[in-house]
Amino acid sequence: MQILLLIVFVVAALTAAAYARLNLRGWAGAMLLAAAAIAFYFQITALWAVILLMAPALVTLLISLPAIRKPLVSRPIMRLIKPILPQVSETEQAALDAGTVGLDAEIFSGQIDLAALRAVPKRAFTAEEQAFLDGPTAQLCEMLDDWQIRQDRDLPPEVWDFLKDQGFLGMIIPKAYGGLEFSAHAQSEVVSRIASRSGAAAVSVMVPNSLGPGELLSHYGTEEQKQHYLPRLAKGLEVPCFALTGERSGSDAASMRDVGVVTRGTYEGKEVLGIRVSWDKRYITLAPIATLLGLAFYLTDPDGLLGGEPEIGITVALVPRDHPGNVMGYRHDPAGGAFMNGPTWGQDVFIPMEFVVGGQAMLGQGWRMLMEQLAVGRAISLPAVGTTGTKSALRIISAYALVRRQFELPIGKMEGIAAGLAEIAADAYVLEAARSLTNAYLVQGQKPSVLSAVFKYQATDRLRGALNHAMDIQGGKAICDGPSNLLLAAYQGVPVAITVEGANILTRSLITFAQGSLRGHPYLLKEIQALQDGDLEAFDAAMTGHVGWMAATKARAFWHNLTGGHLLKLGADVPKPLAAHYRQLSRAALSFAHLSNVVLVSFGGGLKARQMVSGRMADCLSELYFMAAGLKYWEDLGSHDEDLPLIDFVMQRHLFALQEAMRDVLGNLPAGLGWAVSPVIFPRGAWRRPARHAQIRKVAAMVQVPGPQRDRFTPSVYVPQTRERDSLAVLERAFVMAHDNQDLYRKVKQGARKLGLRAFHDRDWYDVLQEHKVLNAEEAERLRALERLVHQVAAVDRFAHNSFLAGEADGFQWQD
Repeated sequence: MQILLLIVFVVAALTAAAYARLNLRGWAGAMLLAAAAIAFYFQITALWAVILLMAPALVTLLISLPAIRKPLVSRPIMRLIKPILPQVSETEQAALDAGTVGLDAEIFSGQIDLAALRAVPKRAFTAEEQAFLDGPTAQLCEMLDDWQIRQDRDLPPEVWDFLKDQGFLGMIIPKAYGGLEFSAHAQSEVVSRIASRSGAAAVSVMVPNSLGPGELLSHYGTEEQKQHYLPRLAKGLEVPCFALTGERSGSDAASMRDVGVVTRGTYEGKEVLGIRVSWDKRYITLAPIATLLGLAFYLTDPDGLLGGEPEIGITVALVPRDHPGNVMGYRHDPAGGAFMNGPTWGQDVFIPMEFVVGGQAMLGQGWRMLMEQLAVGRAISLPAVGTTGTKSALRIISAYALVRRQFELPIGKMEGIAAGLAEIAADAYVLEAARSLTNAYLVQGQKPSVLSAVFKYQATDRLRGALNHAMDIQGGKAICDGPSNLLLAAYQGVPVAITVEGANILTRSLITFAQGSLRGHPYLLKEIQALQDGDLEAFDAAMTGHVGWMAATKARAFWHNLTGGHLLKLGADVPKPLAAHYRQLSRAALSFAHLSNVVLVSFGGGLKARQMVSGRMADCLSELYFMAAGLKYWEDLGSHDEDLPLIDFVMQRHLFALQEAMRDVLGNLPAGLGWAVSPVIFPRGAWRRPARHAQIRKVAAMVQVPGPQRDRFTPSVYVPQTRERDSLAVLERAFVMAHDNQDLYRKVKQGARKLGLRAFHDRDWYDVLQEHKVLNAEEAERLRALERLVHQVAAVDRFAHNSFLAGEADGFQWQD
């Protein structure tokens, strides 16, 4: 028994030392003191104390001495693990160097700075930005008729002119060159509002303001290039596109086969130094109408004309549409979308050095340029589209669920429908929270490359889930296209959003956790760099720090999981309703940090091939980011107590999802390691169960009530003010009226049952109910008006046969 108690004390001493993050000498000292105290208290022999405590303490003490540790421990470990740890290629290093770390690094370290998180300024617009949103953006939204745009397969000429004249294509261009120079918040908001009206219009606006000529010139162009192109881009005199993807280089864009060779040639009648380049690019948005092509290619200098190495690397150039040999103008048909997208190619096209972005000094710097700007651009445009699509689905289907009645009640009251509504509501909330927080980081000057990757793939994937739910709820009406169908165009466009700017399947399984761990982990990148450099000093410092941090993280994770996170300390100003949620977030981050260490040590460089594990770890990181953003966003919105049921549901849902992802990883660790790690993360069993049905019903009911709360959950969804017959405007009017007349519906139901009445198309049963004093004249007329609106909401578009076969839209019949 004494030996058993001694072992317990040893474990406790080690855990306490780890928790306190003592260095090796501190550990040794702690064990020596513990040995003396335990030997005295339990009156065990000195031999047992030395064997069980003092011997390990002395070994630890010796290892703590650098002169002994480096040759006997660190150097052999270097030799052992150098083949195991992943090598960082030049392209990977460029991607790692391109971004910054912040909250993602805190998550990987297991210590989220809640005070810093909550102090991030909430979304705000300048007076100029707000005026643009209230003026040109609102005006544009009123102009957009998505059905007609999809039939014409292009924006109307007047819309294109408006976009150019009002500066929509130059939001990222500095004011000094005629652009709007809007913040990330404003860019995202403009794209969001447009996306709620037309996907094609949103794409046409976001592409010139994302990775492409405007952004590249602003950051890397020569002053001469900026003066020439930026004012023209800002006013739409030039329409840009950017060509990166090729036939053999999709997700692996760095392996592009488009090649340029440094040579001399003739340009404008003069012999100049330039590049002879051949390319074959596809999927290039705006290429069919673009006047300026941004082109990425691999540059070589086999003849040494530049006086350096023959392999120069990826380079970016600007090629005018009418430049000899540049072929543009053809179109792809991406999922039936109306936005412009197509291929471009050229064979042995000579371009002068002045076409290279940044001139000759930026030769071979293209990959770095692209990674640096992708870290920002990927966080704005597609996440805005995914977030707004999810909020639009929520606004549309929550209204429809109250208006549409079956079995004598709104379908939104049925639990099967309510479950889908609650899922959409939770996704809409967390995506909007993440949009606000991510853009705030961009406004602060951060380039969150890992978080932007997380947000892009999660926003577009959750959009797919939301639209699947919405389509299921709306049923037959949702699958019949036409002017009154508010869901199908978005549903058809989801695969495009999921694919571009890094296919989700790749981003999730290969990039997010791999790059996140390298960038966010406190020691991993330092260790890899030290190994690659053969630097024993740097490796020894990183390794000893890593070991101590791993032990501390494991101890803290075990303790706080054992105590359910209740003993985690929070700041005094944390809102009381969120205190328990913040504790669970912090506890979960600790568990993720510990599991990350285990995964990295277990798989080493082989992690690239274990993409199912890497993908599940990416899911864990995503859940933690969304929980952090969601809690902060509640405060940003004004800390409304009536919104707390949604917050509770969001946290329950994401903690459960995180738990299941972790359990999946634990079940796939090598050599049964999961059995050893699981007690640290789940010492008391599972953290969470799925949300209770009562929670789900409550959230579903919340979003079926018109008013400020529903508006808070669906910001940026533009509801037309002047288009009276617009399908969304009609649905909104029907929704409000159906909600306000629920008592009358119940009155009608009771009266009809009493009188034995049934509703038929050729009978005005409100007359009968009025005759029998069930309704008065005003009530009957109110319900007739509501029925007319309900008829429009439920109606399915129909076309005259001949015009339908001809693909003409004028066969649509508005049903009054």
